[in-house]
Amino acid sequence: MKRLGLLLVLLGAIALPALAQNLVLNGDFEGGFSSVGGETIANQWSWWDAGTVNPAYPGSTHFWQVGGVPGSAQRIIGGQIAGQSFRGGVYQVVSGTIPGLPHTFSFDYLVAGTTDPGAGQERRIGYDLTGGTNPDSGDIVWVVVEDATGDKPWQHFETTITPTGTSVTIWTRVGIVWPVATTFMDIDNVSLVPVPEPSGLAVLGAGLAWLWRRRRV
Repeated sequence: MKRLGLLLVLLGAIALPALAQNLVLNGDFEGGFSSVGGETIANQWSWWDAGTVNPAYPGSTHFWQVGGVPGSAQRIIGGQIAGQSFRGGVYQVVSGTIPGLPHTFSFDYLVAGTTDPGAGQERRIGYDLTGGTNPDSGDIVWVVVEDATGDKPWQHFETTITPTGTSVTIWTRVGIVWPVATTFMDIDNVSLVPVPEPSGLAVLGAGLAWLWRRRRV
């Protein structure tokens, strides 16, 4: 029985990555929103605002709760709607990542704005493996860049990243220097999930088969 107990502990440790849930808190934006300084920010997420990016059109970033795919989504918006330049977004420092193990990073997004490359428009989503909180950090890897692509309906994006530490920051960045258009991005269903290694799954399968044979004896 002791050997069986030890084996169960071992199998449990191997199975944990396979059974891991989404590490992003309120990634589907169904966990509620809060009013922060007159803006609507999803719970568990932080916001950032670069302040004045064009003195001729001073302004700030605005945050709304909107319909997602399905339910709610976070919108980051500004530009012509307010006659303002802006740059900002939401981010989350995600804890519990496993260094060296691949993680699936996925999300849905929608963008609207101009196709003018001279407007200084930005609509981006990315991650920082250092877990940092600087929106201008060179460590941020932008996996979606829709800076001058006009309007696009909901898109799904998925990639694999390998954390180097126990936290990863997920970033959004939206803005426009010359407010020739209303610029916004909606984001929904953000997920970061550890991917079990094939070797671990093989050991788990062998262990479960051994337990099944033991029960039949």
